[in-house]
Amino acid sequence: MTITAALLGNYKTKYGPWFDALPEIDTFANLLPFRQEQKIGEKYQVAFLAGLEHGQTASRAGGLFTLNAAIGAEIPRAELDGSTIMHRIQYAWDDVYASLNGDLTSYGDIMSKKMKAGGKAASMYRDLALAYGPGAGSVLASNIGVVSTVSAALSTTPTVRLTRASYIQGLWPSMRNGLVDIYASDGTTLRVADVTILGTPNQNKTHVKMFKSGSAVTLAVGDQIIPKGWRQNSAIGVEAIMNTQTGTIFTVDVSSITQFRTLQQDAGNGPLTRKLIREWAARVAANGSKQGGVLKCSGSAFAGLAEEFSALNRDTTMGGVKKQGESKLVFETPAGDISVEVWDCCKQGQAMYVANSCNAYRVGTTDLTQRPIKGLNEGFLTPLIDQAGCQSVMYSNQAPFIEENWHNFIVQNIVSPGDAQDAA
Repeated sequence: MTITAALLGNYKTKYGPWFDALPEIDTFANLLPFRQEQKIGEKYQVAFLAGLEHGQTASRAGGLFTLNAAIGAEIPRAELDGSTIMHRIQYAWDDVYASLNGDLTSYGDIMSKKMKAGGKAASMYRDLALAYGPGAGSVLASNIGVVSTVSAALSTTPTVRLTRASYIQGLWPSMRNGLVDIYASDGTTLRVADVTILGTPNQNKTHVKMFKSGSAVTLAVGDQIIPKGWRQNSAIGVEAIMNTQTGTIFTVDVSSITQFRTLQQDAGNGPLTRKLIREWAARVAANGSKQGGVLKCSGSAFAGLAEEFSALNRDTTMGGVKKQGESKLVFETPAGDISVEVWDCCKQGQAMYVANSCNAYRVGTTDLTQRPIKGLNEGFLTPLIDQAGCQSVMYSNQAPFIEENWHNFIVQNIVSPGDAQDAA
């Protein structure tokens, strides 16, 4: 609309209500209850039965035959430490006082607005740590994205393409202004730290816009992305737990102790189907998983599965308003009822099944909190000594733990029609 310049003084600027443009993420933490009664001190430790008594003897001789040596049961221990995440929010006194009159001067007081943004962010980072924490090892065990093509220099604000399989559609819009570190494909060599995420220019493609002032670094194929400072400082996430097939996890040798090794499944670069889910369920059922569970997948993977489901269920009733579609699917399988659900931060090419019988939970000193000790200020609210403002902090210390990994499975190489595309 164009207004005659000489008449501009007659018109006012009108404002609509404030709104939150960022999505609420269905938290992954719901799958992993926090065991308040199992808060860790120095570390968390649990013993388990890994081997039976095998001191058996067979004989047809009768009489006083000689017995074979006893082979005792094996009862090793598993242990882990929690990982701390502190989320800091700062407020300038000028901003606080300028907004105290509510809608008379602003959309609301700045502390409430920033606290809400901080709470959503803290919940998101907690979910990323639980699902994709790279762990404390020398090599990254997990990431939140993998680069698929060579980029331009980071100082030129390039649009970086991620692989279709590693792309998380529900994550990147909420990562605007967040910082990430980028490592080479070996998971050890730091390529560049403190890279700013600027957004997603095209959500139909696996594009993420990044920037670092003065950096001549160009990202390479296979480079891995993690949140700032997480390598060797984060929990071992569920993805890393499920993908560990050799070596140790929780100090347990998964190469020889099957109970701590998750079944890995391959969708064969095809969609998620009911046939595959039933086959995978039969395999974990053989390990004693009979109580059902939840299979978390991306929205595009779920859409493909739901389309197959709808094609097999025809409505033959006459007349009336028809409503068709699914928000959750439940399959009856040898492993019990498997609920297939969308998680907004699931990678496109991957799905993770957490069985009800696997004893998956979170341990640590505390879940996400703003008031750790009764009587202290909400949000650790403290004045800044050398700056004109104050600060609040959200704190958590936790890590996921799974007692019987062989009741679960992880699926790789899912390709769905609705995926964001790895394309220019």
